[in-house]
Amino acid sequence: FGCVNTKVKKVESVDEIKSLIEEGIEILKNNEKLNKNLSENILIDPDCGMRLLPIDVAFNKLKNMVEASKQVVIDTKRGLMWQDDKSVTTTELSWQDAIRYCRNLTFAGYSDWRLPSRMELFSIVDRSRYKPAIKKGFKYVNSSGYWSSTPYVSGSENAWNVDFYYGNDNYYYETDKNYVRCVRDSK
Repeated sequence: FGCVNTKVKKVESVDEIKSLIEEGIEILKNNEKLNKNLSENILIDPDCGMRLLPIDVAFNKLKNMVEASKQVVIDTKRGLMWQDDKSVTTTELSWQDAIRYCRNLTFAGYSDWRLPSRMELFSIVDRSRYKPAIKKGFKYVNSSGYWSSTPYVSGSENAWNVDFYYGNDNYYYETDKNYVRCVRDSK
């Protein structure tokens, strides 16, 4: 499945390439034979037809492919797309503000982002690593707490977060500030 057209000199935008990557993932997920062998990560590989294009066109197509693939992490096993840009290391908000932030986020060509549940955040923890205890593929992370959308049941003023220093969870006051990493269903 191609995410750039090597038969034309038009350079696809980053958003066009992301959309085609998403379409390719859908094709793989919906094919029973291919889905059995689908790993958690997908490799974005340039087409050999690039060698036939003028060097400036090929360079710009490759540059946009790299940009499209590095702003998000796609978990094909769970059908999730994770925000993975610099802002996940700088945005610290209260719990309610984190929920609003994700709900209002337009990023990587999508506007259906949300704050992940506690279990969704745990799905990207890698306890064989620490500082940060996050799965390979994520480029931006602080070894600190990230809000989940899951309220702490026994206390109406608390909500769960996942800490990526060791990959543990804890609950904090909803008014505390923690980092935010949004997620969306990749359908």
